[in-house]
Amino acid sequence: DLSSGNRQSSEESESIVPGTILKSGRVVKMVFGEESIGDDGINFDPGFAVVHYSKPISLECHLSFNQLADKYDEDCSNKILNALASKLLKVGKKVKSEAVVLESASEVKPPSISLKPMILSSISASSDDSPALIPSSAESLFVGAVCAGYVARIDSRFGAFVRFMNGLTGLIPKLRKGCEMPLFETLFCKVIALDAVDSENP
Repeated sequence: DLSSGNRQSSEESESIVPGTILKSGRVVKMVFGEESIGDDGINFDPGFAVVHYSKPISLECHLSFNQLADKYDEDCSNKILNALASKLLKVGKKVKSEAVVLESASEVKPPSISLKPMILSSISASSDDSPALIPSSAESLFVGAVCAGYVARIDSRFGAFVRFMNGLTGLIPKLRKGCEMPLFETLFCKVIALDAVDSENP
């Protein structure tokens, strides 16, 4: 039964939770990003690759080109991200590094993964050795916690929005030089305040 097979595959992919380490992926598709400057002249939509993994289960994952490196030598753009992706990824070839699941699968999209070395090393290290948390829910945070994430978006009105796992997002305020943060750069940041959120909408 094809429908039950698809349902089983969806249920299995949903069992791959944020923080899961995946190995030996193979690139099955690449879509390069087009330059699309937002109103503030900073943000844009990067290209992505679809990567197939066979272990621990068979599934395809979404790898955004902004998840290939911790930082960039110059201001990030789709031109730079596309060039890096062309250097590191080839359709039909294996992904050389491990990947970590950032967001679980949903009904409309596959799991999102990252190859960022600082995030991978923080997750792979034991809790005693890791320099930072990689939070996936507000409940795992506390004032004073040091967390590893990446700059997902910059808004000139507010500052830099830092993304962690499972869509959890923090803010480096404009007054704390958030607007000067490099887009998509991985960083360690310290929690100085927590906003009340519900567990379904971190």
